[in-house]
Amino acid sequence: MKPSACQNLLAAALAAVALVGSACSGPRDPIEVGVREFPTDVIFGAQGISEAPQSPQQVATPAPSLVIRAPAVPTGRLSPTQSTEVAAGPCPRAHPFDAPKHEAPNRATVAPVPASYRYRNQGTYEYRQGNTTNAGVLPAQSSRTLKDVQRLGTQANAPYRFQIVEGLAGITTTTTYHVTPESNLPGEAGLFIARIETVDSNTPNEVFSPQPMIKIFEFPALPNLNWKSSGADPTTGASMTIQGRIGIDSPDGEDVGDEPDILTRARVDACGEVIDAWLVEIGGPSDTAKPDPAGGTLIGPGLKNLRYKAVYAIATQFGAFSVYDNYQVTGTDSSGQTVKLVNEATISEVPRLP
Repeated sequence: MKPSACQNLLAAALAAVALVGSACSGPRDPIEVGVREFPTDVIFGAQGISEAPQSPQQVATPAPSLVIRAPAVPTGRLSPTQSTEVAAGPCPRAHPFDAPKHEAPNRATVAPVPASYRYRNQGTYEYRQGNTTNAGVLPAQSSRTLKDVQRLGTQANAPYRFQIVEGLAGITTTTTYHVTPESNLPGEAGLFIARIETVDSNTPNEVFSPQPMIKIFEFPALPNLNWKSSGADPTTGASMTIQGRIGIDSPDGEDVGDEPDILTRARVDACGEVIDAWLVEIGGPSDTAKPDPAGGTLIGPGLKNLRYKAVYAIATQFGAFSVYDNYQVTGTDSSGQTVKLVNEATISEVPRLP
């Protein structure tokens, strides 16, 4: 039994912002992030970096940030025919208080630079059907190619699109992202999933093109800003529904008994260099500002009933893509298999500056 293209389509949608990524592990540390706990070498860092003031409503209040270390290499491997692993280079550790060279503004205004980037992964998959189980470990190293960058207009603040392509576990996933830097309509500016296509030599290609697009990150970014987003593919009937929030809950520290603090910024350790990024939590629809921990949904003829939850670190200064993913997918697919994917991925190099 092998992960279906539909299942990997969803996994990719969750993982990179739109998501692509990988990795998993059990509880290791009391810092809860809504998906799973951060590794033990995640520590509290300096204050978050705010963008130069634009207006009182647009400036994000400085907040504590996290240092995220690349996950350790898992001990297992997929079979050679499934692995898309890339060679593991040296990965030095950044000092916890090293400062990022480039701030992440509260909106993306410049398109990313086409390039391929290495990610250090830690992840597992499990598929059950009756008494049969197919489980394994995802490749410890992979690459993502950012390509087909298109500015949709001549103005400096015109929307733009780009694609991220990743091969993982025998599946190639291409996710198209749409970025609207600014809008006069509330809630219309941000980062969106426009299309996801998965290619598997053993099954027909799967395409998910939601209308409207699925919002992953809203501009301008503000602590605890939240939104609900849903869309359906008119061709396949598949639909996705999520709730997003900027920031994750952090321990109370000395103020035990109060509401959890909100961490809005991450300092991602890209093998010795620190990347400033916004933390985004994705879950299911909720009547409160916090996403439902049960997760968002992806339902349709080819995806019977899957739920997911995720945390992403979005680097707006590099065009608004994820430099860290942490997600989980559970549920039942159209063939009756019970699905469980738990993944984590951290970029191993600083992206090219636009």
